[in-house]
Amino acid sequence: MRGARLIAMLGAGGLMIGLGLPIAAAAPREDAQSAVPARLASAIESPFVAHGAGSAMLSATSKPGHRSGGDGDEAETQAAPASQGGVMAAGRPDRTALLDDTSWPDSSVLKSQTVDKIEVRHSAKGVTVADITFEAPPTTANPVRVDVYFGVWNANDYCVSKFELRIVPGSGAQGGMMSGTTWGGDINATVKQSGARVTATSAANGQVAAGNWNCAGAVVGVLDAGTWVVAQNVYSDDLAEASVAVVDIAAPVQGALKGKWLEIRFQVGNRGKGLAKSVSAGLSGKHLTFKKKTISVGDLSDGSTSRALRVKVKLGSKKKTTKLVISVREAGGATAKRTITIVQKPKPKRYKTLVGQYFWGFATTDLNSYSGWDTQTVRFVNKKFVYVGVSKNGKKPRCVKRSKSCVRYKYNPKTGKVKVGKGTFKVTTEGFSGSFGKGDARRYYEPLTLPKRGTRFAANLLNNDWYGNCLLTCTTTTTRLSFDKKGRFVRSGWSIGSWPGLGSSWSVIPPDKRGTYKIVSAGRIELRFANGTKERTTIGFMRDVRGKASPHGVGLALGSTNYYWDD
Repeated sequence: MRGARLIAMLGAGGLMIGLGLPIAAAAPREDAQSAVPARLASAIESPFVAHGAGSAMLSATSKPGHRSGGDGDEAETQAAPASQGGVMAAGRPDRTALLDDTSWPDSSVLKSQTVDKIEVRHSAKGVTVADITFEAPPTTANPVRVDVYFGVWNANDYCVSKFELRIVPGSGAQGGMMSGTTWGGDINATVKQSGARVTATSAANGQVAAGNWNCAGAVVGVLDAGTWVVAQNVYSDDLAEASVAVVDIAAPVQGALKGKWLEIRFQVGNRGKGLAKSVSAGLSGKHLTFKKKTISVGDLSDGSTSRALRVKVKLGSKKKTTKLVISVREAGGATAKRTITIVQKPKPKRYKTLVGQYFWGFATTDLNSYSGWDTQTVRFVNKKFVYVGVSKNGKKPRCVKRSKSCVRYKYNPKTGKVKVGKGTFKVTTEGFSGSFGKGDARRYYEPLTLPKRGTRFAANLLNNDWYGNCLLTCTTTTTRLSFDKKGRFVRSGWSIGSWPGLGSSWSVIPPDKRGTYKIVSAGRIELRFANGTKERTTIGFMRDVRGKASPHGVGLALGSTNYYWDD
């Protein structure tokens, strides 16, 4: 809300009261009478004057008022005239504003003449809409006039009017471009009333369509001895566009079992500053069956509002892969599209041998745990030993005898069962779950692909974690890790800690760490930092539902830390 922007249009062709600006009266346009329907001419072409001044014009030496912070004695202000703004690109979304910051009228003004809020819209088709809510239904016995203006902010944060939509409930409405202080009044408009709600809509117009306007406001007037006087100011605010988006999908590649419904979860959001009206999501895709192809989302307010959706799709029996397209649109013209690859999920297979296979695993945690992620990597180095943990400097481990890290295992390829330490479990191409013995947590392990020497890849990944005893003190961490195909990387992050018992908290935001990377051998990466230091460790690419390595779409394990794709 631009509460400090003190703007009100006091009627074109009439008074202008601007903060620090002289008051001036402009001559009405000579042909305006013929452009406006006769029943409206007397109601909307006459100028406004300041409330309480009767029918007399204010002196040009009168000092304009200013907002006093909402204590009821705000005075209306207006910008000086300025030239037309730039031309708006065709096809852009509608721009909207909710005008609900108003001045207080005095006690002589009725509730039926007092505006509570106005929702305005400027469409790329050249239509303007003002949806006005009064405190009580307006009547013709006690007329009220609302001049809604659309314009551009100037250097002094004044909203300079370029177009006005003037509304008199019970009589009609008319729109017109502004030329300096002269109102054209030659654009037809309709008005509808339902109780205390009055909606005015101007006809499509090329000049209105081209207007690159970024602010709107209104002024409310009542009749006093036959003269329209200012009763209330509705302060100007930004005209903003909605920006819809499809976010928070689980993965860019998702697997469907043959002949089974697959549930797809995602969110439809509004990332713009304007209101997204009547949002809907549509589904399409070849060789896909849908339980429902169109989902009504409703209105999404400005900011980061989103709504979670679940849809079900079924992949055709003769097709192994296709694209699901999610298309989102809203009444104002904002659109978004997102594509998800749908594949027939392959059946898990048994390994002929486990030698060379690399897995990462995680244990479930809760608030009684010391950390959010409890991860571990295992590498089957030969037919007898599996290496548990991360080897020093990422070198390929060698196990010839039993040790803390080198654990004996036995694998039966016919059954797919493996015994590691004191634990026995079944392993497939999807992974396995189990514990290796006393003191080792039960973990869910997934296979990793060891990238070849010289591999370059692009990925933007995330790791969120926490550690500590949160009844006493705990810290949450966020780490972002990015790689590009030019051999560069950036690692950034921050941490936030709290000490509930003392009622204190803190945060740490260290500088980004960046440099170059190189896969020096299979599954071994070297990170060279800009400060001259270097780090070598193991790296494994996580796999998608097809079993393909996908660091960009799923994630990777760097040492024992998992970094994952996050939409």
